[in-house]
Amino acid sequence: MHRSPVVLRATNLQSQEDRSSVRIHFSALDFKLWTLGPPDIDRVRPPHCPCCGSVGHALDDRIQLVGHGVRRRSVRGVIVWGETPRSWSVFCRRYRCRGCRAVVVVAPRGLLSRRQYLASAIALALVLYGVDGLSHSRVRQAVNPDRHHGFDADGRWRTLTRWIDDVGRGLLGRLLRPPSGTPRRQVAATYARALSVRSLCHDAIIQVSAMDGAMMATCL
Repeated sequence: MHRSPVVLRATNLQSQEDRSSVRIHFSALDFKLWTLGPPDIDRVRPPHCPCCGSVGHALDDRIQLVGHGVRRRSVRGVIVWGETPRSWSVFCRRYRCRGCRAVVVVAPRGLLSRRQYLASAIALALVLYGVDGLSHSRVRQAVNPDRHHGFDADGRWRTLTRWIDDVGRGLLGRLLRPPSGTPRRQVAATYARALSVRSLCHDAIIQVSAMDGAMMATCL
């Protein structure tokens, strides 16, 4: 189903709620288009300033949210089930409101603040480990494009362990946390199924639906 590239969510990137803070908006414009270069400035301009409510581009052609450069983000992971993991450079658009001077960053859905991996890659890891029962090593091979191992002495991939814990703290939105003491593999399975329910791909296998649900979670 085609989805128009509309802005889906605004999030404050700073702790203080004021008009000078930077905001990030997530767009449904296909992720791969963002890797080709910054999208057209009018195509992803937010309809309103999230701080003062001014119309981004009024009917009388007055532009309240003006272009303010681009921001490059390096990300990695998988966006389509079955593809080889890789790294990308994503060029996010920046706008400044003429009214309140707020800076608005528009980015593709799936990017997570201060994270190298896409939300879809984290969701896939949860499915492979929790539902499919794969080892830490095989999960890493499925989502990490690098050869560096990063395993603990007991063969665990530290990043996967952190992801499971961080998802419980709200990394991919609010999810019901299993009872304390639940084995981590079972916890991962619970989160993977919860993300799958959020997906619009209702008839898809869980690998696909959980990845889509995680990408949608960044826009809720």
